[in-house]
Amino acid sequence: MAITTKPLTRVFNYNGLKLPDLAPGLSVETVKERWAGTYGEITNASVEGPKQVGDELHYTFVRAVRDKGCA
Repeated sequence: MAITTKPLTRVFNYNGLKLPDLAPGLSVETVKERWAGTYGEITNASVEGPKQVGDELHYTFVRAVRDKGCA
């Protein structure tokens, strides 16, 4: 019986959106930087994951929470 392997697909989530992987060879931080060009808030976001869901690895960009007017 032969063992076969299948690479897991990366999926990036942000603010309820499912963002496709721009290129599997890029690091997660590079993907974050590239998506920040479209979604500027991602620049300061942290990355949670990966969490395996079926044959996908899910990463979530979590925006930093900021309080306005606090001194």
